[in-house]
Amino acid sequence: MVPPSPGAGSVKNFVPYLRYLDRLAMPLGVEPWEEDDAGKIDIMFGERRCRADIGGRVLCSTVVSTRGALKTHVVKQHGMTVAVSENMGKPSGPYLQTVREFYHDIMDKHDLLTAAEHRIDQEQARLRVAAQAAVNAQMAPVRHGVGARAGQLHLGKMNNVLRALGHQVPCVNCSADFANTRICHFHEDNNNPEDDSCLSRVHWDLEG
Repeated sequence: MVPPSPGAGSVKNFVPYLRYLDRLAMPLGVEPWEEDDAGKIDIMFGERRCRADIGGRVLCSTVVSTRGALKTHVVKQHGMTVAVSENMGKPSGPYLQTVREFYHDIMDKHDLLTAAEHRIDQEQARLRVAAQAAVNAQMAPVRHGVGARAGQLHLGKMNNVLRALGHQVPCVNCSADFANTRICHFHEDNNNPEDDSCLSRVHWDLEG
């Protein structure tokens, strides 16, 4: 409930209304006008933005300088009929209280939706950073455990890990260096000229 403003003759100094006017775009979550039983809409005292639904609950949002200009706009551009208000010249105290609550609720809802969007953006950014860190992190290489190849790199399993992480296998370099290869090749010998040929090598801690 918005506390009443004793002696207030308008909403020109009401902070939520000033915020409504100062915004470049329509506040988030604003509802379109709804026609009453007579097929008319009620333009609230002080409104300067068109709330006509132009399809899919997308609002027109055209900004004008006066309520009269807004009325002309909705009649000519949207074919709407505007209800006659008895509170336009010298609004009554109870009506002004309704107006104040109207703009308070608009900006309160806008703030809640803005905060929610900010939290979503922050979480998406955190997930992007975490995903990139996982991609960039060097992993312990997978090696054969038994048999004649014990201790050697298990290329098949290492390539499966890279595929699961979303990497191209084989990478461009391995495709060029090894004819008809279906996997990326890794080299642990730093003196080998092909040591850095595999782009996927950077994801494995072959020096550890």
